Amino acid sequence: MPLAWAWTPKTSFRKNSDSPILDLDGFKPINDAMGHAAGDEVLKVVAERLLACVRDADTVARYGGDEFVVVLDGLQQESQASRVAEEILSSIGDSITIDGQRCQVGVSIGISVFPGDGDDADKLLKNADAALYAVKHGGKNSMKFYSGL
Repeated sequence: MPLAWAWTPKTSFRKNSDSPILDLDGFKPINDAMGHAAGDEVLKVVAERLLACVRDADTVARYGGDEFVVVLDGLQQESQASRVAEEILSSIGDSITIDGQRCQVGVSIGISVFPGDGDDADKLLKNADAALYAVKHGGKNSMKFYSGL
């Protein structure tokens, strides 16, 4: 199913929707040191933690590699997305144990907001990615709204 499906006109979507794009920090060294099977396990744990941070009405999708996209549907204020992003930062930052070894990853988050930062999936992803790029170059393991660029 294409990711754009998450941005189809649902009942609450046209009100407001925030779209964080997340990129794991420190994932490549885990893959390199422990192998791709361990990396896959880390991705599964991260996905479970992401799902625990969002509501049933929201969408979580793996975007590729160590990137995920979250669609927070129907939020009324940026502060709500900030709270979810802070919860994600905390949850992903907790250590992960794979095959008896503790692993540590962080997460950088770029957020775009519908409709102000884009009115379709491509624009929202492009702008969230620009915010993510700013986070990655500013120290990682943090979040930034596209509107703040």
